[in-house]
Amino acid sequence: MRKTPSKRLNKTLLKLALQYPLTALDFLHTEEDIVHTDLKSDIVFSVADKYALDDFCRDEIRDPTPQKIIDKTRTVYTSRAPRDPADSNWGPWVLCGFGEARIGKLHKVANIGEAQPHICRAPEVSFMISCDSKVDIWNVPNLILDHLESDHLLNIVDRNGSCCRYTHMAKIVAFLGPPPPEFVVRSEFCQNGFDETGESLHEKDKIKKGP
Repeated sequence: MRKTPSKRLNKTLLKLALQYPLTALDFLHTEEDIVHTDLKSDIVFSVADKYALDDFCRDEIRDPTPQKIIDKTRTVYTSRAPRDPADSNWGPWVLCGFGEARIGKLHKVANIGEAQPHICRAPEVSFMISCDSKVDIWNVPNLILDHLESDHLLNIVDRNGSCCRYTHMAKIVAFLGPPPPEFVVRSEFCQNGFDETGESLHEKDKIKKGP
């Protein structure tokens, strides 16, 4: 991708690149009941130059990246970029990064930050609703667009520069229409923005107040 003038992939190359990740997702979902929960651009790659990974491990041992211990089971690490492989030989896309994977068909989201990158977070995760493998499928078009265009599909940052679940849902509604009633009743957070029919409470309030 770095060798293309636009730093993007064309449709033909992207179709070829997606074959392995999509096959991997199908296996995880249908054979093993595993939800990846973290599908994004930087976890679909492989490196044909094995020495690049050897150098990466050596650098981490010599100079460990900063880390923050959240609790007994969770530690957050600063990302370290690997060096470019010889001759830019990255190899085909391979699904990796299973640190946030969940085993089982259904999973309760207890904290909005525990699954999926915020820029392409599924509505179930934003509103802390029990979710399944569909959240991985939600990430696929976001992954595709990230490699076709120079911008993300949904920008969920509000006017204060913070990631906001309601700004996120507003962008989704603009693309896909209001959420179905059965989705709204599953989350108290969702009910703060929509009534039982899926209509926006903000829009209803504007109609009542008038222009």
